[in-house]
Parts: sequence; C-alpha cells; structure tokens
Amino acid sequence: MNHDVEAFKVLMGRIGSLDRNTKLQVRQALNKSMDKTGKQPFLTPLYYCFPNKELARLFCLYGADPSELSFLHCFFSIRPEYDYIGFLVRELKLDIEEYDVNGLTALAHVYEEQNYEQIAFLI
Repeated sequence: MNHDVEAFKVLMGRIGSLDRNTKLQVRQALNKSMDKTGKQPFLTPLYYCFPNKELARLFCLYGADPSELSFLHCFFSIRPEYDYIGFLVRELKLDIEEYDVNGLTALAHVYEEQNYEQIAFLI
C-alpha cells in the first residue's frame, strides 16, 4: 500500500465536499514552488513526487501543472532513473527539447560529458 497516495486521496476526498474557492487554493498550492529562495520556481510538489508515479498522476488530476516542471532539472537531478524520466516525458509531456540559459539541451550536455547511455536514452 502506498501511504502517500492513500493520504492524498483521503485529503482530496474531504476537500471534494468543500467550496470552489478551496479547490482553487489546492490547485494553486500544487503549483507553487517549494523553493524558499525563489530561484527555482520548478520545485513544485509535483517535482517531489519522484519516484511515485501514482502520486504524480493524482497531483495532476487535482490541478498540478506539469509545464511548471523543468525537464533539464528533473533529468539531471534524478538520472539515471530512466523509467521515471520516461514517465515525465511520455505521460506528463515534459519538453525534452528544453534548453538552458546557454541554449543547450539535455542531449547537448550529455554529449559534452560523452555519456553514451544517456545519449541513447535521449535519442
């Protein structure tokens, strides 16, 4: 049994009977960065679901926006967890072509590192 998922389901079940404004507040909370410095806006609760795909799906069902995540940050912080990274791309539609402030994609970075396993994954 996944206790995180069950706890979230119970919480959402209780919120389900509340007013529209409360539901909006839940959606906003699911999309608010948990980074206190304000430098990493993509560190939303959805980011912290890793490695729990079921919890990530539930967060999305209740309003978490995957477009708030950074593919580059997810890729470089959780690699080599390719199954979860694949889930982020296939199911949550993260943009594998996202580029950094220097105009480089994840593929360009791993090419520079000569990390052939990761190159193969990204291709």
